[in-house]
Order: sequence, then structure tokens, then C-alpha cells
Amino acid sequence: LSRVGDRLGALVPVSVAEVISLATHDLGERMRLSGAKIELIHPVPMAMGNGPLLQELFQNLLENSIKYGGADGPRIRVEAAPAPEGSVAVAIEDDGGGVPEAERDRIFGLFKRMSAHHKLEGVGAGLAIVRRITEVHGGDVRAEAPQTLPGARFVVTLAALADAGDRS
Repeated sequence: LSRVGDRLGALVPVSVAEVISLATHDLGERMRLSGAKIELIHPVPMAMGNGPLLQELFQNLLENSIKYGGADGPRIRVEAAPAPEGSVAVAIEDDGGGVPEAERDRIFGLFKRMSAHHKLEGVGAGLAIVRRITEVHGGDVRAEAPQTLPGARFVVTLAALADAGDRS
């Protein structure tokens, strides 16, 4: 977690749709076993970033949606979200139990999970990694109230192409 910044390098234009496609491919077996379905709503924005780190970020979010999504084959929706000037945002929603408002900040801590999920596999590092990757990109990640599906909603904000500047 502490070395994520060391891996950043120069930021380049990244197709978020392609990064999500690669993450989905890596999760293929887990998706097949769970019956997960991912709906990617186009257009998904381009962003400035490090492709492999952004793939890790979105893979962690998708993996959480698979793990905590609906029991009858998780449904996951990925789409562009409203973003401040000079930024782009991508939302990932699922049909699981959601994240109670009181826990929306706490779950991004290392080794933190929602109290209702303490018996599930994993160590509680995935969302801490997601937060760290967004921070080294100068972005933000937050859990929000769901809008389309009834479960969790995470929004990742990153630098847009035009205003990315030199962060190397």
C-alpha cells in the first residue's frame, strides 16, 4: 500500500473503458462462478493516469461488487458520473446490501470492513488500496447512496485529459 506512489510514473491518457475491460477479463472465473453480470454504460470517459494502477483500482471495486453483490448472480453497473470541472468520474453500482451511510468513510481504512461482513474472506485491504491509488492520481473515491441498483455505489474521480498537467 505504501509503495503505490512509487509505481505511478508519468500520467498518460487512459481509456477507462479499456481498463475496466481488462479488469473484467482478470475476474472472469470469479464472475462465471458467481453468475455476475457487468453492464458498462458508454461513453465512459478517458482520464489521465497509470493504466495498470487504474486497472488494479477498478478490479478491486468490481471484485467487491461480485463478493457483496446480489446472491442470485450479482448485477454491476459502470457508468460516467457527474464530475467537477477538469475531472472525470466513474460510478460502480451493484445490487448487494449496500453500505450504510455511517460506514461510508470508515470502509476505506486498512483492515476495515463493514461490521456485517467480518466473516467473509479477505483482509479488508481492497478499498484502502483503491483510496491510495486515487490519491496518488490526485483524485478521489467515495461511497454514496445508490442511484440505479439497490446496493453499493462507489464514485472514482480522476483528472480529465485537458487539465491533467504534469504530475510525474
